[in-house]
Amino acid sequence: MSATTEYGNSRASFGLLIDGEDVHPSNTFPVPDPITQKTVHLAPAGLREDATLAVEAAERAFESWRDSTPLERRTIMLKAAEIMQARREELSGSMMKETGAKASWAAFNIKTAIEMVHEAAGMATQIKGEILQSNGKGTLAMNFKEPCGVVLGIAPWNAPIVSTSPVKM
Repeated sequence: MSATTEYGNSRASFGLLIDGEDVHPSNTFPVPDPITQKTVHLAPAGLREDATLAVEAAERAFESWRDSTPLERRTIMLKAAEIMQARREELSGSMMKETGAKASWAAFNIKTAIEMVHEAAGMATQIKGEILQSNGKGTLAMNFKEPCGVVLGIAPWNAPIVSTSPVKM
């Protein structure tokens, strides 16, 4: 990716992914290589409005995710792992440039993230509820698990891929 030396209103090398679209906010910020201090790329600086659009898009996407079958969820996650595997060199290279990570640490993070996605995919068809005793005489309570909604996750700078991989369904 190439970056210019102008910041603020220069176009970012990539956009924000909102509702399946590549959105390019008007403001950017430089992402420096922590070792050389050279700009790796310009990143989009999303505004509150962008965050609101992203949350609204995630809420709409949640409706179909909630209604999907365990097999459909597993298939989606396995496809994500397949894409990560195919792009592991690119992901590792980006992580090294953006965080200053050694190749071995970046490769470990990508490998672990792919393994975690595989594990989450395997759990998608294994989620079970349970029958519990309740406090009412002669009654039972049923406990079942279901997707609960949109959540915010903020990844640390030094392990961005492995820290954002799904670990719970």
